[in-house]
Amino acid sequence: MAITVITDAQTAPALTTISCEEREGAIVGMHRQCIVEGVTDTDYQGLFSALDDAGVPAFNSVPTGETNLILNRREARAVQGATSKFLIDLYYVAKADSEYNFVFSGGTSLNQREVMTDEFGQQLEVSHTFPGTDKDYPNETIPQGTTTSELLPQLNIQAVGVLAEDYPHIISYQWAGSVNATAWADMPAGTLLCTNADFVAHDLGADPKEYKFTFGFQYNVIGWLAELTYIDERTGKPPPDIVDGTGHKFVAFRPQQEFNTLFAL
Repeated sequence: MAITVITDAQTAPALTTISCEEREGAIVGMHRQCIVEGVTDTDYQGLFSALDDAGVPAFNSVPTGETNLILNRREARAVQGATSKFLIDLYYVAKADSEYNFVFSGGTSLNQREVMTDEFGQQLEVSHTFPGTDKDYPNETIPQGTTTSELLPQLNIQAVGVLAEDYPHIISYQWAGSVNATAWADMPAGTLLCTNADFVAHDLGADPKEYKFTFGFQYNVIGWLAELTYIDERTGKPPPDIVDGTGHKFVAFRPQQEFNTLFAL
């Protein structure tokens, strides 16, 4: 006997539930049912055969016409008095509520940072004209490089999703401390730093195993290069008219990752 699948309450009286949830104008949940008939297994394996049939909506699938929903839970149970028939409940959630595919959240705060250039990249300098009575610099105007503390916007991003990986610690170690090798999500290369890559087990029966990862990122508009500056030992400040590339330079030492392969947008 071939397996047949009947979906949704309108087409089968035995199916009693079809409902959806709308919240603030968006469809954020749906519950459907389907009947699978003709399953030949005589024990609990029939549950899995019913779920695996091609006619049953697959986990992580999107219902036609509702791109904000994704199927994240399925429940199968035998129909009483019918050994070859199974009832399957299908539960859909909003994509933002699913933690299987990578979903992003974040925000922006102000962080204090020491800077030695203005918004146009010009060195910050001050000067002072000493009086004629000064014993070291009488009537001289002495320029001096300087720095200042500035509050700069700091974007923090979190991504949660599942990866199939037998050795999750390798992924975690490779990503933490790395920056984006190329432009990603309208952010230039080298401006997004992975601050953490945490994981917990999701499906240890899968092959390869599945782990739920939480990645943390920080965005810095000027990038994450190490900044080196020559300091005048007499003043404890950078000298004036410092030469870029000699007295002031940026050095790349962080590993790079291709964000577009793991987080395709």
